[in-house]
Amino acid sequence: MLDTNTYISAAISPSGTCAQLVELARQGRIRLVVSPHLLDELETRLAREKFRRWLTLDDVRVFVDALTLLADMVEDRPENETPHVCTDPDDNFLVALFQDAQAAILVSGDKAVLAIEYPGLDVRKPVDALAALDFHHEWGEGFLEGSGEQSFAQIETEGNRGIFAAYSSFVTVLEQPNAHELLPYVVVPETLKAFRRDLAWVRDNVLNRGFTTRPHYASPEVAYIKLPPDSGVVLRSTGDIVLPEDTIYATMQLCPDLPALPGYDGNHWRVFGIGRTVPPEQIEPRPGYAP
Repeated sequence: MLDTNTYISAAISPSGTCAQLVELARQGRIRLVVSPHLLDELETRLAREKFRRWLTLDDVRVFVDALTLLADMVEDRPENETPHVCTDPDDNFLVALFQDAQAAILVSGDKAVLAIEYPGLDVRKPVDALAALDFHHEWGEGFLEGSGEQSFAQIETEGNRGIFAAYSSFVTVLEQPNAHELLPYVVVPETLKAFRRDLAWVRDNVLNRGFTTRPHYASPEVAYIKLPPDSGVVLRSTGDIVLPEDTIYATMQLCPDLPALPGYDGNHWRVFGIGRTVPPEQIEPRPGYAP
């Protein structure tokens, strides 16, 4: 997603870095998103007299019309639903558009926009965005190199801190020599016997894996965390991606009847199984659970 100033730079400098980003969209290598407000702002600014040395008014209309056809249109949010996080209030719509379009990168050369700090928002200069788009991983297309800080901020923002804290505690237990004694604190009681029996297999198949940051909730009390092989680096997906075939799952169950342990931030989530997903109908509801 490019901000208004980046599109202006692309319009007045067809061989520049910003224009290269637009060209990638023309080639079908990336997806651009715009909104009515962004297009109106772009046309209004380019119509200013100072840009006549580069573009006629007809050129401006052609550029905006072409962009309208090229990019995906996303409607603007009502102002009262827009995050107020920017030093320049006129930039707040960019954050809402980034979220609603599920964009991967917001590209801007504006210092105020680059300084925005908001969970899940990745803002980069045009040259840095081009470099990021050159990244390639052995798993295929649709990935950017990310960071642990970005990943955990996303988990927090989307309200999934508890379930990942529970899974992380489970992994920590697997790393301990006395895991047999600690498993009762991190797994569903009815599965404890199986986990103790298969501990060696579980260690071999979990400790060399990462996890994706968006669990799938099969029901309010059952969720799945994807566990792909170790990717070597922190990855961010830019849309629909295909994970390796040997990706497995952690089936998680909400256990409000079990006491929360001191210092444990798992929000009553426990690990039910590792491997294939276990359908909710095959999992006994916890005593006293009220959806």
